[in-house]
Formats: sequence, structure tokens, C-alpha cells
Amino acid sequence: MLATTPLIGPGTLDLLDDALASVAPFADLCILIPTDPSIGVRDVEHAARRARCREHLIVRWVWEDSFAAARNFALDIAATTAGATWALILDTDERYSCSPDELRFRLAKTSADALFVSHASGTYTQA
Repeated sequence: MLATTPLIGPGTLDLLDDALASVAPFADLCILIPTDPSIGVRDVEHAARRARCREHLIVRWVWEDSFAAARNFALDIAATTAGATWALILDTDERYSCSPDELRFRLAKTSADALFVSHASGTYTQA
């Protein structure tokens, strides 16, 4: 199972539709994590439906002033709650542009514990 975990912070809800649309074609589950208490669950729910996520799970997380803590929380939810084999961490201002078939092929053939995805320009890499 491949899960995606967008982190939805202050001022980023308007970016969520595009972010989800970039991963919905290949994600078995979209785990949506609003980190801002002012973001309504209903708005996040609508975004998941508009993007046609196969399945989605909305999990609240109280911001601890740490992106690392938020990402670790997302990975923990993907592994323990969702039972995902792979999790793609995606901020709402990021888009994934690889084809679903290519992604699944790369994941199936690797023995690595983590893969890094580079920005299209090659100037930025994220786990």
C-alpha cells in the first residue's frame, strides 16, 4: 500500500486541491493532516473528494513548531494506522509529476528504506 501524507498548514488550504490531484492517481490512501486548528475538517474532506482520492483519512495534529515532528507523525500514522508499505510526504506547495506506473515500478525494485525525490530543477531534494 502506498499512502500520501500532505501536511496542511496555515494559508495552504487553497493549495491542497492541486497537491492531492498530483498524487491521487497512484495513492491507495491519502492521509490528510491539518496542522492549523483554524482549518476545518469539512474543507479538507471536500478537497479529498474533489481530487478523487481512492480513500482518505483526516488526522488532526497540534503544531509543535517543528516540521520534522509533523513529518514523523505523518510517517507513524502511515505505518501504524494505515499499514502502508510506502509513504510519500508531500507539502501542499509540492506536486508529484512521475507517472503512477513509474513510481510503483521504482518502489517495487528498490531495497532502500527511503527514497529522495528531487525538484524538477534538481536543486531541491526531499525524503
